[in-house]
Order: sequence, then C-alpha cells, then structure tokens
Amino acid sequence: MKNKCGGFTLAEVIVGFMIAAIIITAAGSVFAFGSKNFLEQAVALEDSQVGESIGRMVKDSLTYAYDIKITGSRPEDEELLFLMFSEDGRFYMNGTDVFGDGYYKNRKISCRIIPGREQTVKIEVQIEDHKGNQKYCGQTVITFMNRKLTGREVDHRMKENRGVIESKEQDVVLCYQKEDGRADE
Repeated sequence: MKNKCGGFTLAEVIVGFMIAAIIITAAGSVFAFGSKNFLEQAVALEDSQVGESIGRMVKDSLTYAYDIKITGSRPEDEELLFLMFSEDGRFYMNGTDVFGDGYYKNRKISCRIIPGREQTVKIEVQIEDHKGNQKYCGQTVITFMNRKLTGREVDHRMKENRGVIESKEQDVVLCYQKEDGRADE
C-alpha cells in the first residue's frame, strides 16, 4: 500500500489565493459604492425633510396671524413671535436655532419671499451644501386666513419695498402676532 498525502501544490495554493483576492476586491468595491450611494441618499432625504418641515413651520405660524411684518432684524418687543432666516444660513424660531450646529456644518438654509396677490405670499426654502450646490428647493404659498375669519385685511408689510426678499443678502425676519394687534417694533 502506498501512502498518499491529499495536499495542494504550491501553484494550486497561489492560484486559489489570487481568485479569492479578486473576489474580495470586487465585493469590496460593490460594498463601498453601495455605502457611498446610501449615504448620499440619506443626506438628500434629510435635506428634503428639513426643507419641508421649515415650509410647514412657516405656513403654520403665519396662516392665522393677525399682523405680519417682514424685516431685516429681530423684533425689540419680546412678546412678538418671529421666524428668522439668517444671512449665515441658519433658521431660528423665536430666537431658538431650530436644527443646531450638527446640521449646519455642511449646509446653509435660505429663503426667498415673493409677495402675492390678495393676502398671499410665496416662500421658497432652499438648502445648499458648503460648495454652493443646491440640495433642496421647495415652495409654499401662504394665504392669510384671518381676512376670511375677521373681515379685516391682514397687514403683511415688507421692509422698504414690495419686491422679492432673499436671505442670502440679509437676515430675513418674519414677525407676527397670533392675537389682534400690530407687529410694530
């Protein structure tokens, strides 16, 4: 009887390792690409959710307001409610930074306010990355409903002119009151 060892030759081992290395490299590339794509989609979804939530906050705050003043500075009256899009790309609600430093690290939030007809205003919310690439743009038209409820005009005075106001050029502050009164500073 002959004693046979069932081992592999050196050439077979090297070929096996090369095939395994090629398979592992291909799988790693697919995983890396998938992870990058997943991360990009997650960031895009977060930007979309943030942009839509800002639009809802603005609409919810202003739809039933009695008096709205759009200006470039925070109100001096501490009783007055306000939303602010700062020139440096942050969003504040009554003085509180809504999203915190972690969100703004690579993004800027801005708005455009376009006066409409008969008790309406259009607000466009934009989110850009640190390179200036637009990641989200959404708009909402706000109809001031207290005109229908009270019969009064809702005063929505805009700073200096009645044109488009953009927060990329200046702070944009939307001062408003929920009770009957005026949003004068």
